[in-house]
Amino acid sequence: MFRKGKVAFFALSVLSVLLISPVSSAEIRFGVTAPRGDDVALSQWSELGTYLSMRLGEPVRIVPLAVHASIYNLGNRNVDFLLTNPVQSAIGMSVLRAQPLVTLHKRSGTEFSGVIIARSDSGIETAQDVRGRRVVSLRVGISAGAYIFQAYHLQQRGVAVPQDLASLDERRTQDELVYAVRDRVADVAFIRTGVLEALARENKIDLSEFTIVDRSNDDFPLVHSTALYPEWFVMASPGMDETLAQRVKWNLLALGPEDLASQRANINGFVHPLPLDGLRDALIGLHVPPFNDPGLSDTGS
Repeated sequence: MFRKGKVAFFALSVLSVLLISPVSSAEIRFGVTAPRGDDVALSQWSELGTYLSMRLGEPVRIVPLAVHASIYNLGNRNVDFLLTNPVQSAIGMSVLRAQPLVTLHKRSGTEFSGVIIARSDSGIETAQDVRGRRVVSLRVGISAGAYIFQAYHLQQRGVAVPQDLASLDERRTQDELVYAVRDRVADVAFIRTGVLEALARENKIDLSEFTIVDRSNDDFPLVHSTALYPEWFVMASPGMDETLAQRVKWNLLALGPEDLASQRANINGFVHPLPLDGLRDALIGLHVPPFNDPGLSDTGS
């Protein structure tokens, strides 16, 4: 169950990493947030490490990171670069002054969304139906597509999270969120776009067992409930050598859909960083630290 003060503690902990000395390493450590677990992240992104190693002439190691640990590791220089969700990117830019390099371009585009799922036999179809239900998500206040997007969507429709829910519990991976609904452990789950379709392709779920709450009927190719927001960002750690940062940036921009690294990750490549204005509105609206502090909320992307 979500406890008050957890998100504030996270923000204070992020601020504290600015005081920690960088860790030396002979290799470039490229952190990747792993919402579906380390194995999935390594399968998806290891070829990107190979691509960057060849292009840079230096070894690049992909480091999968738990959602809650990603920003800590960037701030204390346990990783040199970080590919992570836009919420953590906004925090990294605002608190750590981390440098945004590129935004991910997936097959579905340069934006993604949140999905609110329930069992198809639950009768839960709209935001109002989520009131009083047992909900599961990833890390509260940190996860973009598995908490922030949905909480803001519900807030805008008069349903406060977590106050208007029967319970709000966390799971370690997005797959576990889907299974919790399938197995009737929870009534509703918050997941990012693409997870439901991926699990179906892997023959791990039957899509007919699920319904999409407040399903959008726009041109976006994946089922979703919420507004669209910028995809994941790659950031350089605070104080990163500018020459190396720019080399990584331009080599990421040079990655094409036909490259093996793109094919393994199921992406088209990367684009120049997109603005985060809409996401910051959501973070401010939800009073997510540090965006509940006017001095930190007004920052560029």
